[in-house]
Amino acid sequence: MKTSQTLLASAIAAAVLGGAPLGTAAAQVALFTGEWQPTRVYREGMVVTYHGVSYLCLERNRHVAPAGNPTDWAALSAPAPPGPAGNAGPAGPPGIAGPPGPTGPAGPRGATGPAGPRGPAGATGPTGPAGSAGPPGPVGLAGAPGAQGPTGPAGPAGPPGPEGIQGPKGTAAPGHKLVLLDAKGKLVAVFDTAYLLTVNGLQLNARFTPNGFEQADITQMFMLHTSTDCSGPRYWSNSTGLFGFTDFRVFNNIGYYSNPTIQINAHSVEQFVPGDDLSKPASHCLVFSDGLGEGLAGPLLTINVDKLGLTPPFALHFQ
Repeated sequence: MKTSQTLLASAIAAAVLGGAPLGTAAAQVALFTGEWQPTRVYREGMVVTYHGVSYLCLERNRHVAPAGNPTDWAALSAPAPPGPAGNAGPAGPPGIAGPPGPTGPAGPRGATGPAGPRGPAGATGPTGPAGSAGPPGPVGLAGAPGAQGPTGPAGPAGPPGPEGIQGPKGTAAPGHKLVLLDAKGKLVAVFDTAYLLTVNGLQLNARFTPNGFEQADITQMFMLHTSTDCSGPRYWSNSTGLFGFTDFRVFNNIGYYSNPTIQINAHSVEQFVPGDDLSKPASHCLVFSDGLGEGLAGPLLTINVDKLGLTPPFALHFQ
């Protein structure tokens, strides 16, 4: 049995479209969600209202206003034309007096009047409080250096330094090393707790599907900046990958990675939404006035994965 929301949406669609199907833009009505909200994720079949018009969601989207986006939304109704103006109603009773408004700015200073006659001398007033201390005087000349003091005791040992990047695992016996090969038998990656892909001499933690590189979620592609307005150099936020290897993420055939060798304190982060172009500034800039704390990062590096010369599909083999 259809729910009341489905019946309502079906009735609206039938009234507007004359009962005709939506054709190539059809989507099953699943839920009426009320007024459209820019931050909510909408999925196929959801119905919203926007500026008095009902819209059916055709594709999963976020931050996409229904009006003027026929790929993601289909209008189920049209705004009604304005009705004729009604007769003016009778004047209402006077309202309650509001509170006094703020004091207006001071008017211009008037002309100085003539000096009055000199009055008699007044009595001597009490002594006023002491004034504030004046600024410090200039620094005097440095004195002669004193005798060297005795050597103090040795301090405690400092904490150990950070662990270096893990090197690749040694060669195993023949037939026991798991590798990923492309359709022509070319080595794609070595599997050693993660898929290790070598790009420009760096071993990177990559993700694959049988058909090639896994496409990254653009909403999880964060770019760090040391500035407070997302300007200046980009630093790769995914610079500490699995098991100490730098992450390599692919979006629209471009690979993103870095060589994390410097400490930075990020004060702003680019946040992308579907439809953004990663080669351009993101739709949103998140600002952290106090910074995110010191972290190991590296300037953002990119490469067209076609230049790696790999031919899908990929498959696992033992060597």
